[in-house]
Amino acid sequence: MPISIKGKKYVAPGENGTPQLLGEELMAIEDHFEVDGLRLFNALENPDKAPKGYTLAKALYSLAWVCRTRSGEVVSIADVLKDTAAGDIAFEGEEDIDPKEVATETE
Repeated sequence: MPISIKGKKYVAPGENGTPQLLGEELMAIEDHFEVDGLRLFNALENPDKAPKGYTLAKALYSLAWVCRTRSGEVVSIADVLKDTAAGDIAFEGEEDIDPKEVATETE
């Protein structure tokens, strides 16, 4: 499912032939938030069942960071936290997105 961040479309990890979360990405997220990265991303699917400290906000911002860095943007997790509002991150409809069109302006 495509993800829109600040008006740009991104391919979610694991979608359209892209790799799932990579070890390097998970370790950076774990180092930053001091929580298990895989458990954190489970909060996106079941936010009400997430353990204490595993918030939907941390998962969304982590996902935004992964998407932005994979598209070639040079940003840290801290940068994403500073320049992205929670409302700037949205899951798009089920329509297909071409991985070659990652980070294009939405209409």
